[in-house]
Amino acid sequence: MNSNFTENISKGNGGVLCLNNIKNLNFNLTSNTFYKNKAMNGGALYFSNIKKENIDDRKEVSIFIENNIFKENIADYYGGAMYLEYDTIPIEKYTNNNITKNEAGVLGGGVYLNNYYSEKNIFFNIYNNSHFKNNRVGSFDDDFTSRPTYISLDNIIKNNSISAIAGDYISLNFVLQDIFNKTIVDISNYYSVITLKLSYTNQYPTQKNEIYENKDDNDNDVNNNDNNYNTNNNNNDNNNNNNKNYKLLGNVCNFINGKCEMNNLQIFASPDRYVLKPIIENNKNEIIFNFDEIEIQVDDCNEEQIKMTDKNGYTFCATPICTNSCPVGITARCLPKSPESNKNDVLNNVCHCNSGWKGDNCNEKIFVDFGPNIITEIDELLWLETADVIGVIEKTANGKRVHYLWNGNMDKPYPVVQKVPKIEAEKFTKKFLTIDVSIPGLGFDGVPALAYNEEGGPIGTKSSAVLKLGFTCAANTEQFTGADQQQPETPKLPELPEQPSIPEIPEIPEVPKQQAVAEQPIFFYSFNFTFVLFCYIYF
Repeated sequence: MNSNFTENISKGNGGVLCLNNIKNLNFNLTSNTFYKNKAMNGGALYFSNIKKENIDDRKEVSIFIENNIFKENIADYYGGAMYLEYDTIPIEKYTNNNITKNEAGVLGGGVYLNNYYSEKNIFFNIYNNSHFKNNRVGSFDDDFTSRPTYISLDNIIKNNSISAIAGDYISLNFVLQDIFNKTIVDISNYYSVITLKLSYTNQYPTQKNEIYENKDDNDNDVNNNDNNYNTNNNNNDNNNNNNKNYKLLGNVCNFINGKCEMNNLQIFASPDRYVLKPIIENNKNEIIFNFDEIEIQVDDCNEEQIKMTDKNGYTFCATPICTNSCPVGITARCLPKSPESNKNDVLNNVCHCNSGWKGDNCNEKIFVDFGPNIITEIDELLWLETADVIGVIEKTANGKRVHYLWNGNMDKPYPVVQKVPKIEAEKFTKKFLTIDVSIPGLGFDGVPALAYNEEGGPIGTKSSAVLKLGFTCAANTEQFTGADQQQPETPKLPELPEQPSIPEIPEIPEVPKQQAVAEQPIFFYSFNFTFVLFCYIYF
């Protein structure tokens, strides 16, 4: 009580005090200072259990630790300030201890607990009744650590089930944790000898004891552990397992700095549902698996894979391999000529271009022509007041030129360049897109144009309006400019004449009244309007 313990060094455990295999002790440690002491374990204090063979000889043991200061003590391995192992040593009271700037080489820069069977609330009592600050293991903060207690799964697995195809790579990562569910920061790799292995069983076995051995590439058993899940292979033989072969690869890992990573886990098995079973090796203390069993659904190969069988008879799904000239993953996919071929041959597999690409090496882009329509010499513009417009369009260097238009709501077509029967034109058209068209400042000139009777024959000429323009249309929020887009310089609309020019109209031969077409007045005007245009393209 009220003592200072400074710069004491022990080549064993406990720089100041080592209590080991205690049978009879009433110990009160109150209001002391432990400063710059050093030992292998427990830089200042080391308390360990009574040996099992001496438990019956134990009389009365009680320990009180209150209001002490532990500062800048060092342990080579565990517990910079204190190493506590007290399954059989009761700490009656632990309150208000200050633990600052202590260091350890492996775990527990401040306090290390080497217990598992003690109640959890004892650990939390020590943690909650201490004032920790700047205790470290190497460069890492580590105020308070217990020995490794749990192994947890570090992946998020929906419904604790994984779907995979035979031969697929699966990534499973595990972490080593203390009793407080903190990842063990093992900078010295002291726990790297702990090995985790996975085996698997059929979730709904058709035979008893149907547990599948794990094989390496040379068909050797990689699960030599006698514990838990590794039954002898005779069970499978005796149960006549239909000569099925099963294999796991990449199913072994070690804990490096508290993490065990299986990034290349592969399962070779017939399509079915299995359960992965974890096994721990090279660890003398009990560790609890802090996760449920992992289910894995092995599916059959998909249509873009080749079903293969290796030299040992294991079935797996292979990704087709194409020649180096095939830009797989960029503009192409490599597909099998036959999924059941059991042969992955670059000469047989197909380099399939992704959407939007073509060519032997899928390096040519497929362009969709969203260029402007150039509409010229349309007669009888009155039909434009109806929105349903259909046309045959020719591609040109400057865009597309309409050769033929008609009102979809009327039977009579409106030719632009030449007369084409509507039903024949429809054979060469298909819907392209629906667009909103804005035509500002239209200029119309009256010119003579041919008129047609119901049979499609010419009946003479008449005055009609002629439209010559490029227009702007919007589709899917992208802007497409009219003729201006195709020209180096923006063309100007023709200058309007000061007075409308009225051409001479030749005489119209006399025709039956029912076929006659009345003359249209000659006119000129300019205005703005908007309508919906249904564009049909002729390729």
